[in-house]
Amino acid sequence: MRNIENKHKLYREVGLIGKALGHEVRLELIELIAQCPQSVEQLTEILHEDYKSISAHLRVLYRAGLVRCTRDGRYQRYQLTSPKVAALAVMLRETAEQSISTLSELESEIGVTKYAMEVEDAVRWASQSKIILIDVRPEKEFNAGHLPHAINIPLDTINERIDELSDSVTLVAYCRGPYCFLAQEAARIFAKHHRRLRILNEGVMEWMSHGELLEETKEV
Repeated sequence: MRNIENKHKLYREVGLIGKALGHEVRLELIELIAQCPQSVEQLTEILHEDYKSISAHLRVLYRAGLVRCTRDGRYQRYQLTSPKVAALAVMLRETAEQSISTLSELESEIGVTKYAMEVEDAVRWASQSKIILIDVRPEKEFNAGHLPHAINIPLDTINERIDELSDSVTLVAYCRGPYCFLAQEAARIFAKHHRRLRILNEGVMEWMSHGELLEETKEV
């Protein structure tokens, strides 16, 4: 009887993680915090959510040990406690895609792009100059860490910088992850310029979940 009670106690603690991940906003927060440390104010602006609501969700993640908080001047910035948190979130999404039949229908309806290129292949081909790998996330996220051999062309600068890119090399973009949509918006902008931009299905979250280190921008 005692062993059963102890087992219940252990799984009750493990269950805190499941409860923390059991809300769509908290999953989005993990995706964003995986890119770079973020303040409540920044997360509120990105997600168009109420400040108090975001703060409450962050407290749940903090109590479950999934994020930590550090003081940066006037602001408190949140970051993941471990790459395993990103891996867990990715595994949850992948399991849902395999288990929930309506999810693939919703992805198709929304327009989630699935390009048949693995992120590891994209990094290797970029290193060999076979493709140009483009990170369309904001500059601060790119500077915090990005896929090796990628260049940063944030979404809001594409119209001004598209002529910098050779039209004789395959262009491949990525962003935060498959549910991010920054890369898909970038592809639409490229199409208006009669250029083709392929989109990686995987992004920074998946790269982290594979146990790979993100290449950091070095100051010159």
